[in-house]
Amino acid sequence: NERDCRLLERAVETLQKDILKSTDENPLPWGELRAISPSWAIYEGVWDWDSAFHAIAVSRWDTDLAREQFELFFRNQDDNGMFPDAWRTNGEVTDFLTKPPIFFWAYAIVDKADPDDEKLKKAYPILVKNENFWRTMRSQDGLFYYSSNVIGKASSKVSEEFSLVYTRAEWAKCESGWDTTPRYDGDIAESLWSIDLCCYMVIAYRSLYYLAKRLGLDDDMAKWKEREEMLTLLINEKLWSDEIGAYCDVYREGYCDGKGATGALSPASFMPLFIGIATPERAAKMAEIAADPEKFYPLMPSISYDHPQYTERNFWRGATWLNINYMAVKGLKNYHFDELADGYKERMLDMCDNEKRGLYEYYDSRTGEGLGAVDYGWSAVFVMEFILNFESEIYNERRNN
Repeated sequence: NERDCRLLERAVETLQKDILKSTDENPLPWGELRAISPSWAIYEGVWDWDSAFHAIAVSRWDTDLAREQFELFFRNQDDNGMFPDAWRTNGEVTDFLTKPPIFFWAYAIVDKADPDDEKLKKAYPILVKNENFWRTMRSQDGLFYYSSNVIGKASSKVSEEFSLVYTRAEWAKCESGWDTTPRYDGDIAESLWSIDLCCYMVIAYRSLYYLAKRLGLDDDMAKWKEREEMLTLLINEKLWSDEIGAYCDVYREGYCDGKGATGALSPASFMPLFIGIATPERAAKMAEIAADPEKFYPLMPSISYDHPQYTERNFWRGATWLNINYMAVKGLKNYHFDELADGYKERMLDMCDNEKRGLYEYYDSRTGEGLGAVDYGWSAVFVMEFILNFESEIYNERRNN
């Protein structure tokens, strides 16, 4: 329809506008690589999970550009396997924390769009090293949590960047990508098994399985299969709350006397539906929550409407974000709650189309007004995904045994 055509055109234009190229007059630290920033208007550099999302979208028309988004972070991988949070135009690399592990998934999507054995052979060990980082430095008892590599108080470089001195626990909130979310109020991100992170790692293992299969690595395929299956079992065993009737972040063993689920409901709670691991009964309970005007209906805020810290225009404390909402709504679609999911999709797209100034970073979850940076990259990505990919299984494709 006309609206979708307008939005697709705007999305492509947004991503092209956000490309940062090095020139003789303005040399950039990444040299010959083309880097897609979150927004040319505000963000002077590239950020980890933004770049992975950007790669997913541009793989539709330029797989070289997509792979360059990986290379930006491959070049800055730490010895422990961690990818940095950001690489700025002034050359600074933010390497004391990372972002959610989207690169596995994104690389598999790009490889499916344009299989290249030689490039895969180079990328695969880099991705394996990153999995080792998450498994050895960000997991406990088989489930995953966010943290940071800051010891005690942050360094002076970090302090100058944000005009604050953060503790390691405070930086863990930023590693989640949900910097200010009430999910982690009280600096508890490091104390929790995070439901979205654990689900991203399921996707990571499926992606690594696919890549290992492409390379004919039978032993690796078996390893990734085993880790995926074990993590899936643990998510359903540990991160579902019968009391709340929902998936939630849960205090990990040894923290806060095993308080259990936090009870904070957000689009992250729908991630098990997105990756297809929820039982039909649990999915139905999540659909009830999605249809509840006291919780998420009609614009799915980043924390439920009835949370005491919900604020409709405030960043991750209640505003509407397209990236997390796509995953939540697609999860509902996966379980055939079609009327509910399609309604959310149409409202998301109408919200974007109504803002004629451009695609915004986030939106008022009551009025749909665009907020934050304009010409925002991942908003463009997920406009495209809502229009072009809402019916497919590309994101949560089950492993081919």
